[in-house]
Amino acid sequence: MASSIVRQLFSSTPDQLSTESSPQTPLLPAFHATTAPLPALGARRNPRYNLRAFAISPHNVYYSGWQLLLALLVISSAAVPPAEMVLDNEGWSLLSVADNICNILFGIDIILTFFVAYVDEYTHRIVDDHRKIATKYAISWLALDVLSSIPMKAIRNVSPMILNEYGLFSLIRLCRLKRILDMFNKWENDITLNYNWLRCAKFASVSIYVINRAACLFYVLAAYNDDPTNTWIGQAMPQGVDFRKLGLWCRYILCMYWSTTTFSTAGYGDLHPVNSKERAACTIYMLLIFAASSYVIGNISQLMIDVTMKRKSYRELVQAATGFALRNRLPSHLEDQMISHLTLNYRTNLEGLQEKMILDSLPNAIRTSISHHLFHSVIDKVYLFRTVSEGVLFELVREIKVEYFPPNKDVILKNDTPTDFYIIVSGAVDLLGEDQVVGEARKGEVVGEIGVLCFKPQLFTVRTKRLTQLLRLDRTTFLNIVKGHAEDGANIMKNFTEHLNDPGMKQLVEGMGMSIDNLNSAGKGQLTAASQTRDKTPSRDDAFLSSRVSETGKASSSSAVVAP
Repeated sequence: MASSIVRQLFSSTPDQLSTESSPQTPLLPAFHATTAPLPALGARRNPRYNLRAFAISPHNVYYSGWQLLLALLVISSAAVPPAEMVLDNEGWSLLSVADNICNILFGIDIILTFFVAYVDEYTHRIVDDHRKIATKYAISWLALDVLSSIPMKAIRNVSPMILNEYGLFSLIRLCRLKRILDMFNKWENDITLNYNWLRCAKFASVSIYVINRAACLFYVLAAYNDDPTNTWIGQAMPQGVDFRKLGLWCRYILCMYWSTTTFSTAGYGDLHPVNSKERAACTIYMLLIFAASSYVIGNISQLMIDVTMKRKSYRELVQAATGFALRNRLPSHLEDQMISHLTLNYRTNLEGLQEKMILDSLPNAIRTSISHHLFHSVIDKVYLFRTVSEGVLFELVREIKVEYFPPNKDVILKNDTPTDFYIIVSGAVDLLGEDQVVGEARKGEVVGEIGVLCFKPQLFTVRTKRLTQLLRLDRTTFLNIVKGHAEDGANIMKNFTEHLNDPGMKQLVEGMGMSIDNLNSAGKGQLTAASQTRDKTPSRDDAFLSSRVSETGKASSSSAVVAP
């Protein structure tokens, strides 16, 4: 088993190992899981590397597991120092044996590091030259790794009292924090894990580990001092009380208290260094925590800002909108519409519903597939597109835009230029004539299509009754799609005319004092004038639609306005 793992460790290429190290799951696409090097711009093929003999890929699945094991050992070793406060005089205790086993494993890792290839930060290519690997390691972490892996029992036999058991080597062992940070950095790239919780866990782990190591150092400095009363903890004890006789947890909590107050720069003055050794250790510790606390506090502040900035921006926009309404004496219903729109935008951003931003960042094929999956079934059931070919439906789905409207928000205004029509996905809208409700449209129905098809100003105001999701289709885009499908265009106009002949729709239109003949003739006249003004030549699409309405309109006594 061990021989096969070693063989796999040294024999695989980076491409193979990157795939092995990130097994694909149903949640992740194929490329997301790989860490293989990306090809350079203009490269004709993906880069493939055959590592030299006895070179290990940094993406090797077994090496990644080894690094995870060492990171877990660093975390578990945080429990050893407080226990050894009591057990350090009991010879080779189980904790000492466990600590030495960890030191042996870290020593093995030092040897393995000389064989691990690395990715150059400038060229982003894998470097597997053993001389370059050794040089890079020697000038970076080699010295600290060696010092932090020396067994403490050996230090006790050769070092002065200040280095006994832990001493300054406890501070050197803080360099092992790098393994914990590397582990969390790797997890942060995994989108299946919550990023915010991972960052909080990383900061908590770093802080607790540093505080714990420093607390044990402070205790050792006091415990091995020639005069126990001339120490920080001895000064805090009542006269005649030997702190070394206190219980383990009492001493440990006291040390953690001083270490924590020093780490947080919120000391209360009740504990302080007394002798020169303690002052030297505290000076080094405060210099270390100056960098550590800056990192932790800075990242936590950024984490909080990410949450609060959206809320702050939203509040500023609402205040600006309110001030604008007051300054210009806008009616209350317009002010309410402005604020409700800003509130809805804030909610969609907060809840991850930024449809346009997400889809615009994707290739056209993926966007089309997503829209087809989400909205094809909705468009297929719309009366206007019955018997229409799949090709036209596919093009329509690709061009629609999703919009959310809050309650009591005007979607279309009466007499407005017909630029878009809307399909209701969820919610409901009211159709208003002269400031009174004359109809209602619900899920699966269309609003604004008659103005678009007849090129007539909208005859109704469309206002949402509750939170409504709409699919918006631009008039020009719609006509361009129908232009290349004459038969489908005829079917659309046939469905449209049949809808106008519906008794409910006929009654609604007659109530507005309209007839389809008057509407059709006015629509054709405005269509021709608008086309000549806009394009200097009449639009074939508009002429086609108008002629269709003219041919079928004589069979109907209804008019053309809003949607179902």
